[in-house]
Amino acid sequence: MNIAHALENLDLGFPQTFRNLTVVPIVRRPRAGGEDEAPPYLTLEQATARELLFIRELPGAASVPELQAENRGDLPVLLVDGDQLVGAKQNRIINLTILVPPGKTIVIPVSCVEAGRWRVTSERFRPAEHTLYAQAKAEKLRHVSASLEASGRATSDQGAVWHSIREKMASMDAAAPTEAMADIYKRHEVSVEEYARAFPPVPGQVGAVFAINGYVAGLELFSHAPVFVAHFLKTLRGFGLDAVDAAGNGHGASDGRAARAFANEFLDAAATSARTFPGVGLGETVRIDKGDVIGAALVVEGKAVHVTGFRKDYGSGDSRVFQRRSDPRSA
Repeated sequence: MNIAHALENLDLGFPQTFRNLTVVPIVRRPRAGGEDEAPPYLTLEQATARELLFIRELPGAASVPELQAENRGDLPVLLVDGDQLVGAKQNRIINLTILVPPGKTIVIPVSCVEAGRWRVTSERFRPAEHTLYAQAKAEKLRHVSASLEASGRATSDQGAVWHSIREKMASMDAAAPTEAMADIYKRHEVSVEEYARAFPPVPGQVGAVFAINGYVAGLELFSHAPVFVAHFLKTLRGFGLDAVDAAGNGHGASDGRAARAFANEFLDAAATSARTFPGVGLGETVRIDKGDVIGAALVVEGKAVHVTGFRKDYGSGDSRVFQRRSDPRSA
């Protein structure tokens, strides 16, 4: 599927920089008819607060890589790739973006981000204020794409997820008894929130390109500005935690040219190398892998509901974001 047409009418705004994190807004051009239409779906937080969405362990026999999502409402519910669900037997993150159909119960693919707990703390999951940090999200995206290619299933490499969290804990001095990702955020809450609050959304913003230490790492894009704004703090915390981790490697800001080059490269990859698979729930999942970029999108009736993309080396040990400045490769 060529999803480039679903990403039309977008412009990049002026770069904003706080410490070593630069954010370049992606803004949708105003519609000729005036204000944008309301999203035809609810967010995870909206549906949970209204008691319309219930996410639980699988009935009968709980399974680490799967959960049950029941939508009792009249609108679809958007679950975003990398969002964290806390409670039940162990905290999980969502493996890919899903639109849960109204009035339906489906099984959703997830990954565990709390290796040391397997006991019930609540009957249902609740949404957390944090997403999977960007470094691990990029790595998981690669594994889920490979799984879809090999088996048609959106499974991650669970061992790699746990390994990434352990490495992040060691790097950021955030040991925790259950090896929960949430404890890394808690350990660095003050610094992460400073990043998260430093980038207020601009009018019409539907996405952003993110750079750490001058290195353009990735982008996030939603179909509707209110949905982007509702999710923006989570996304900023994900890149903010990585920025805190990489702060000792330099504080170079990224200009708009680098962000535009990345956005154009991603659009080219989306237009020429996208592979389409049946979605979990409504729509189709599109996976992107070309040159230096990887990505994923949920497309419903020709419209890109959510798009995420990264530099291919981001999340790996080869990424110069996380290399020490003494390393000659980071020069």
